[in-house]
Amino acid sequence: MRNSAKIYVIHCLFLVTISCAPVFSDLQNASTLGKNGMEVGFQLSQGTLQNIADTVKHQYNWGLQLAYGITERIDARLKIESLNFNNEGNSFIGDEVIGLDATVISMGGKLSLIEDQLAFYLPIGLAFGPDTHKKHYWQLQPTAIYTLPVGEKFRFNGSVKTVIPLDRYTSLYPGFNLGIEAGQLDGFTFKAEWGSLLNSDFTRYASQFSTGVFITIMNKESNKSQEE
Repeated sequence: MRNSAKIYVIHCLFLVTISCAPVFSDLQNASTLGKNGMEVGFQLSQGTLQNIADTVKHQYNWGLQLAYGITERIDARLKIESLNFNNEGNSFIGDEVIGLDATVISMGGKLSLIEDQLAFYLPIGLAFGPDTHKKHYWQLQPTAIYTLPVGEKFRFNGSVKTVIPLDRYTSLYPGFNLGIEAGQLDGFTFKAEWGSLLNSDFTRYASQFSTGVFITIMNKESNKSQEE
């Protein structure tokens, strides 16, 4: 593999570490689960990486999210994703064909700032697999999440973030996600989301579209019902 191709693979790995398609999706709202609350979700993502001149082939992810309420305002979250990226000739690496497979694991804490409206999420993530050349790739993704409820069963979610690779190869990546979800906070919920991520000089960007199905086993609302 030529040096330019190796460098490009490294950039892809940095983009995918933690959070999808390049791995930066959230599929979250600003609500926390409440003490002992639990959430399980399955998600699918598709993404592209582009520059001004060309488009890289699509990337596909599937993954699992788990969350647990530590206190009424703090959740612990875990995400595990499988990533597959196929690329055929493009302006980044000439006419080579690259296949990239990796597993991405991220975990972090979510803090409610304004109940059910604004939250701060700080995950740290790791990408590894047969195509990472026996190296591990770490990232931080400080994220602010805002939720606008529409009735009792619909919510619009927006998030802004900065992807911070914990390595010397790349710089910061600013990004955002916009999403909608339908369902009860204390039951099944369907979520969809679109987002974009830029590199530091704004010459290359990634976009992703994700969908997921989540179930909340217990949250603040069900805790209040039990207490009553």
